[in-house]
Amino acid sequence: MDRPLCDCHGAPMHRRGRHTDGSIKWGCGEGPKERSRAWHHANREIILPKLREYARTHKDAAAERSKRWARAHPDRIHASVARRRARLKQAVGPLTAEQWEAVVVEMGGRCVYCGSGAVTQDHDVPLTRGGHHERSNVVPACRSCNSSKHQQTGNEWSVTQLLRVATSAVT
Repeated sequence: MDRPLCDCHGAPMHRRGRHTDGSIKWGCGEGPKERSRAWHHANREIILPKLREYARTHKDAAAERSKRWARAHPDRIHASVARRRARLKQAVGPLTAEQWEAVVVEMGGRCVYCGSGAVTQDHDVPLTRGGHHERSNVVPACRSCNSSKHQQTGNEWSVTQLLRVATSAVT
């Protein structure tokens, strides 16, 4: 059903309930969200102490909600931690969770170094060496390859791995 337009300013009207005869009540002006937001803003002095008191007395419930959300959204948590780490290193360019997912899909969901399935974010040029936290510098890598790479670039680490394999083949 199309919403009627307001005669005053031409904006779509909001449904406000039903009349006693069953027809729909339409309202002009701001919607329920906007009215609620305006009321909360106008009554901050009343609301904030109550919210603080509730938070103080329900710490366990809030912590449980937070943990439940974090378990349900590990990609968002990981992206947030990575952005914070990049910000602390003063690396340029935020990498969003959507961009990271696109990189993983482009690479087939595999580690670029060994081809295993479980992937983490690896900076080809590490943040500690001036790399940026952006799509062009982030590749999927398994936890083992990512942690053994340390502060090397991808090329340096590959050479190190080849030398390690060659040395172990000789002995």
